[in-house]
Amino acid sequence: NVLMASSRLMHSFLEVNTANNPMSSLVLMSAATASVLAILIASSRKRWHDETEADMTALRDEIRTSSSSTEGGNKNTNLEGLPRSIQRHLQRSLGAASPQDPVKRAKMLSIKQRGRFLLNGKWIDFSARQIFSASNANPGFVWEANMRLPLLTIFGRSLTLPINVRDAYVNGHGTMVGKLFGALTIVDMKDTPELNKGELSRWLGECIVFPTALIPEDGGNGQKLRWKESNYDNNNNNNEGTTGIAVLVGAPCRTSDGKEREVETEIEFRCSTETGLIHSIYAMRPYAEPGQQDVIMLPWEGHFNDYQLRQGTLVPTSMEVGWWKDGELELYFKGKNIDFEFVF
Repeated sequence: NVLMASSRLMHSFLEVNTANNPMSSLVLMSAATASVLAILIASSRKRWHDETEADMTALRDEIRTSSSSTEGGNKNTNLEGLPRSIQRHLQRSLGAASPQDPVKRAKMLSIKQRGRFLLNGKWIDFSARQIFSASNANPGFVWEANMRLPLLTIFGRSLTLPINVRDAYVNGHGTMVGKLFGALTIVDMKDTPELNKGELSRWLGECIVFPTALIPEDGGNGQKLRWKESNYDNNNNNNEGTTGIAVLVGAPCRTSDGKEREVETEIEFRCSTETGLIHSIYAMRPYAEPGQQDVIMLPWEGHFNDYQLRQGTLVPTSMEVGWWKDGELELYFKGKNIDFEFVF
């Protein structure tokens, strides 16, 4: 409505001001076009902001509902029964003296990030904000990133295109949206079994930054976390145990033919023999080449470094993630977690 009203106003203005002065027509038309484009971009950015806030509000509501329904319930709060490597990691990151010590579960985490993202073969800068549900009975996150794609440099100044990206898993449904100026759609994927599995994998892999989520709990909408032994230690003759495999069952998803399919992901967590902390993750995750519809399973790996204490929790502040292709790890994400806010 605002855009239509502005267009009518500009049209009337041009009719009045160019009737007797054709030479000014081009200048005025350019100014009118620029004004309309500015209004369109501002309107698109507001719509993008509103859609992101709606996702974040939905996730916060889910977290509140989950927290209130399990308040005072019988939820596991110690480390017994976990793989030895994961016990050691959690004892260090949570400051637990022994696996039997109860720990205080986080309900939610908000972070801010800065880093670089590989897009069309070029590394571009990004800034992002993200919120997580810290419950493995109700996993979820919303990640909003602002990127700037360099076009060319004129007189020492770089001209860039703004790209808005939103990646989310809310109420068991995944979304991945990318737009130029918050208006022109680059990618728009929603609630497919492959996407939901990928988003659930991302949440589980990033549990390292809110580590109490690595402790299985009951409740939620049927989503369950369990641990199993890894062959990595046996294959490497390691008797101390440096790995653990987490399996998370997500909310069921309806396929295009109307059938309901269970969504499940499995990630191997690898710990340092020196520090006892998780330094990398490994999983098979759905992958599609840019612009392609065909989805395949590819090895996916993440590295976590520079652990620092935040609100009494030892968390990694440096992360990088990539895909294994043709025997080589191709990184696509390098990020720094620059701000943490836990809600307990």
